[in-house]
Amino acid sequence: MKIYEKWWMKYIVFPLFVLVLGYVFFGSDISIDNRNALNSPVLFKSPNSIVNYSDGNDELLREYGYVAFLNAVGGTVYTGRSFTNNGELLKGTYEERDDQLQFKCDENSLNIYKEVIKDEPKFPFSYFALGTCLKDNGKSGWEGYLIEAVRIFEMTTQIEGHKKEHDEALKILQEDIKGIQ
Repeated sequence: MKIYEKWWMKYIVFPLFVLVLGYVFFGSDISIDNRNALNSPVLFKSPNSIVNYSDGNDELLREYGYVAFLNAVGGTVYTGRSFTNNGELLKGTYEERDDQLQFKCDENSLNIYKEVIKDEPKFPFSYFALGTCLKDNGKSGWEGYLIEAVRIFEMTTQIEGHKKEHDEALKILQEDIKGIQ
């Protein structure tokens, strides 16, 4: 007798067994963004890791790993010459000009940056965009946003596999904030 001879074994019992087995081995702490998952892929050591796991730096990965893999608009996919809409945090707040991303500084975009800062305080590009807009428009308070963006980028760029936009933004901001720290 084959294990799948009865239809209910194939479609009910076996899938239920696999589900229970998965729960036993992985628990209920399975998360898409991996912020709290103890079995998060970003916590596993890689031979070429920038972060030295034996020095207790898994806290850095737990805190900043999920944002290190997000691009400048808070998405995860960049295809060819354009960004793919895949649940971007900063949707509608940017334009592409000459193959470069340009953050908008209109009132709606400023409100979105502030909302993202409130909801996702470790996502550095919302600080980058808000601080840059305030600075470019001669408004006060931009320094704090750019300093916080640099602080976060200094964390995310230590994580192997982070999006290259983090390096580019850090370089730009380090030049912008010279003399104000």
